[in-house]
Amino acid sequence: MRKSRAAGIRVFARAPACILFLALCPPAFGQEGNAPANTAVYDQTFFARYNVNNAEGMLRLIPGVSAILDTSVDQQERGFGSAGTQVLINGRRFPGKANEINTNLRRISSASVERVELIRGVSGDIAVQSEGVLVNLVLKEGTTLASTGSWELNARFNDQGDEGLDGLLSYAGNWRQISYSLGIERNLWSPPAGDQRWTYRFHDEVFLHPDGSLAELRPQSWQRDHEKWIYTANVTYDFLNRDRLQINGFYQTLAITEKETTPFIRFDPNGNETLRATDTRTRDIDFDTIFEVSGQYEAELGPGGFTALLLHRRQSRPTFDFRNRDLGGNLLELSRSLADIDRGEDIFRATYAWRIFEDQTLELGVEGARNTLDQHFRVFSDLDSDGDVEEVSIPTAIAHVKERRAEIFANHKWALSENLSLDSSLNYEFSEITNNYPFSPERRLSFLKPRLDLRYRLSDADQLRFLVERTVSQLNFDNFVPSYDVVDQKIDSGNPGLEPEKTWVFEAGYERRLGGDGGVLDARVFYHAITDHIDKIPFLDQSNDLVSAEGNISSATLYGVEGRASVRLGMVGLPDALLSARYLRQWSEVSDPFTHDQRRLLDDRGGYSYDIGFRHDVTAWDMSYGFTYESKGGEQFISDLTVREFYTVRPRWTGFVERSLFANTILRFEVVNLFGAEEFKRRVLYVTDVMDGTIRRTEQWHEMRDVRFAIRLRGLL
Repeated sequence: MRKSRAAGIRVFARAPACILFLALCPPAFGQEGNAPANTAVYDQTFFARYNVNNAEGMLRLIPGVSAILDTSVDQQERGFGSAGTQVLINGRRFPGKANEINTNLRRISSASVERVELIRGVSGDIAVQSEGVLVNLVLKEGTTLASTGSWELNARFNDQGDEGLDGLLSYAGNWRQISYSLGIERNLWSPPAGDQRWTYRFHDEVFLHPDGSLAELRPQSWQRDHEKWIYTANVTYDFLNRDRLQINGFYQTLAITEKETTPFIRFDPNGNETLRATDTRTRDIDFDTIFEVSGQYEAELGPGGFTALLLHRRQSRPTFDFRNRDLGGNLLELSRSLADIDRGEDIFRATYAWRIFEDQTLELGVEGARNTLDQHFRVFSDLDSDGDVEEVSIPTAIAHVKERRAEIFANHKWALSENLSLDSSLNYEFSEITNNYPFSPERRLSFLKPRLDLRYRLSDADQLRFLVERTVSQLNFDNFVPSYDVVDQKIDSGNPGLEPEKTWVFEAGYERRLGGDGGVLDARVFYHAITDHIDKIPFLDQSNDLVSAEGNISSATLYGVEGRASVRLGMVGLPDALLSARYLRQWSEVSDPFTHDQRRLLDDRGGYSYDIGFRHDVTAWDMSYGFTYESKGGEQFISDLTVREFYTVRPRWTGFVERSLFANTILRFEVVNLFGAEEFKRRVLYVTDVMDGTIRRTEQWHEMRDVRFAIRLRGLL
């Protein structure tokens, strides 16, 4: 096994060297036309020869863009912020916060797109701060926009005999000064996090006594059924004086049922069988709903432009968790938990931007936000071993958390010369956090967040980037309130005193775009100096018992290097084939709050991760195919008060083939988790805590996941 992995790494290590050879290609952009030097433009002429009928398919044809689309978006982003998503529509961020980028793009027909812009430097016309490259989807407007619609029908199945149908329908049109779009979608398998939804998992679990002898054999199966309905509506009104008002509506319902079945045999240290039974756990998220309405108003005012953004979002998530044991026909209830969680978010943001000089733009603004979480939590367990469950007393089982936040900011964009530009900002925010915990009074926080982003264009093809920034994380209120860990049958205490994580980010990057739209190469080095790092820490609860909870560690560091390449294979006679590769190597250090040993951060992916993607468009046959090979890195781990967990996820394969059947209709076949996406885990449980070091048992398991398939039919109305 180790020899195979080492050989794979050696092959991958040679790949970037081969790709970097392509950097010797002369710089020339075949798609730029009369666009600014820092912008590459792809118009309808470029896309005409490919079989795509929605905006997502168009963007995946452009070198380097798939990596942006496949990057997970953090829904805990602090307010609207100045950065936001790196994919824009008509120079504006996506409406609201609940929408997934790829789902939005699939609702936009290719006939509605005028062009795609890749913006590499500072643009005074774009209000969003770039994280490297901004992708701007420019839609047709006014009389050039005909009413269009798109549809998608998906048949999904797996190697375990599960099957289902879902799809979407969207329609966009205009009437005089009003443009609108409507959409409805049924979704059984939401990208990009498909490994967590609509799936089966199987793992062979083994428990060992402290001396290494067999304690339990536990073959386990896990099934998750997932059904999501999404309804969207967007209306834009263009005033005759060029002002614009946009209203966006989003409503989602989600029903999830998870069932875990574990027949087990228990042995004493001498190898004698002591118990044979079957544990069953059922977890229902009965009716998770998200309602979101957002709006944006833009107006020309004096020498500049005024923009106001508004968001109102509510989510309700009831969760029921039951665990039973079948002792040869005698059913015993082990535990039961019920949690009703309501989340709310309201944001208002207003900005005014104008050119203070020909080469400088200044934006001033304010943002206010209100975030809330209300939880009603009940846990039942067999406290007296009489075969019946009793309610567990939980301090602050009914929890209320609220944060009110205000921010003032200034963003300055300066084209110092034809080749040098600077994007700088200064944000000051202050907030007030309240809750109903008697030992955690009201808190007031304030932060200064500067940002400097310097771009130097060595040539039309080459660019250097230097970034210095201080970031503040969004607090996840789930960490403030208690929850029930059904695996270890314990209540995890919440920590209402949690502080946001603050990070100084230092980054330097280099990008080269190859001649003739041949691709893009980029690399970056980074260093993160983190204070108040959020991790599991020892914590005294309201009963003065030592437990673990999410808390703050004074300092941590993370640094590394990342290289990416996305190139067309014209040198081997495949000009419409795109090869993409990414490799991340990073190091980190923090003091473990339980053992006080120096270790890496829990989320650094074992020090490395990489992926390789290939796509080939056979234009003569109106078809395309491709695959992705993704590695999540080496061994990762979880550190807690009474548990140490080590796990490894094997690389995952996905693939597709699609063909145009007739005008504007495409048939696509996909496969995910090819070869099962294996995962290995080892858990060490301690009697008291890891500081004491007395082992209670060791757990080992090997997991396989279902291989999933989809047949998609996409078309335009």
